[in-house]
Amino acid sequence: NNALIDPVYHSTSNGRTENSEDVWGSRMPYLRSVASTWDRQSPKFRTSVEVPVEAVTALGGAGAIQQVSTGGDRELIRGLEYTSTGRLKTVQIAGRTISSIDLRKALNLPSTDLTWKVSGEKVIFRATGSGHGVGMSQYGARGMAEEGRTFEEILKHYYTGVEVKAAY
Repeated sequence: NNALIDPVYHSTSNGRTENSEDVWGSRMPYLRSVASTWDRQSPKFRTSVEVPVEAVTALGGAGAIQQVSTGGDRELIRGLEYTSTGRLKTVQIAGRTISSIDLRKALNLPSTDLTWKVSGEKVIFRATGSGHGVGMSQYGARGMAEEGRTFEEILKHYYTGVEVKAAY
């Protein structure tokens, strides 16, 4: 239909890109999940981040802080919903439900594909990928280019059903 797309991109996927509705709530037909195996070459494919327990409990509100201060259950974080690509969608912190996007922003985590464990006074998050995961993966595109794929092949891979046309 000759409409321009919003060509969103991210650094590194977890091996699959994400569907737009799982991150932003609205379904865009060209922002569908696709395989991106080249991302495994990225230094950002698997990372760990240590966060003080207090920073996590603050997200859970007064109940979480009380739970920790009284030596209660240290299993403060629980994954509730996951996307089809394995990324966390919603999480519960001491009974309070928040989106994984809010968790990622609040704690400055690299992605929403997360596992975690409490260790002493810190929570160690292990992340796969970097960024929101929607659209073109920069490391995936790099890997495709290194294999000899053209820019058009790369764009058509990451943006489902698009046509690449000259704008003049």
